[in-house]
Amino acid sequence: NDLCVLSLCNGDNKTMVLELTTDTYSYETTWTLGGLDGNVILSGGGGNKDVPRYAENSTNIEVGCLPPNQCYKFTIFDDYGDGICCLEGIGSYEISWDDELIHSGGLFYYDESTYFGYACPSLISSLSPTLSPPSSNVCVDLDIPGNWGTVDVYTCDTFENHGGTEYCANSVIDDACCFCGGGISAQGNVCYFDCEYLTLDHNGTQLGQVGNCGSNCTSGIVADINGVVHPELFLWQQLYFENGEQYGYHTGPLNVQGINKNMFNRCYNECFVNNSP
Repeated sequence: NDLCVLSLCNGDNKTMVLELTTDTYSYETTWTLGGLDGNVILSGGGGNKDVPRYAENSTNIEVGCLPPNQCYKFTIFDDYGDGICCLEGIGSYEISWDDELIHSGGLFYYDESTYFGYACPSLISSLSPTLSPPSSNVCVDLDIPGNWGTVDVYTCDTFENHGGTEYCANSVIDDACCFCGGGISAQGNVCYFDCEYLTLDHNGTQLGQVGNCGSNCTSGIVADINGVVHPELFLWQQLYFENGEQYGYHTGPLNVQGINKNMFNRCYNECFVNNSP
């Protein structure tokens, strides 16, 4: 059922609404909201197994009144590192600002951040689409500004290790960030993994081979769309399991929002053999 929230904000303050549905381990989930200066304005969640702040598998509404003349950073955390969907319940969250949906999600690892408000740092101006392909085999980094529809990225070969999905949420990729294992290792600011090549598919049309790497992963993997290299980020929206195999697919358009694009570098040691629900 849709939830109606009556704004009680005074003056020019605008209403922030967080709708958070927890998973089975609700006490692992916390959130903060603050300014770019790092000061926390609002926070919630947490507790412990016996006395959680939010009940397990429950929907919770948090409302805040915020001045409209600054940029805000909302971050949701999961202590265990499996997000709030979909291994231990179907958790999710939506954050709205002045009656406008800013972001919704639930599939992440340790944390996910969203920026909204006034004068947030520009994302589009920071893109560098003319960068040369890297000399090392990197995690597939793809950012497509605007609405491109459904995008699938998949490997052509099967990995021996089915250890699950790994990701890097930081700009600097390292072993600790990537949880490197199986076919994954990090060197410097690039994350290596065992693969033959990756391809990019846009709405069912293969846009071409993204890149090749040899058996020693010595050559680069880049996303090249119409001659333009995109070294940024992509996001898998859904993960599910079937017959012991892990699959991933993107269910909607890639949208550019906030300085983190609401997306993450995600490094895979799993061959995604099916890219549709």
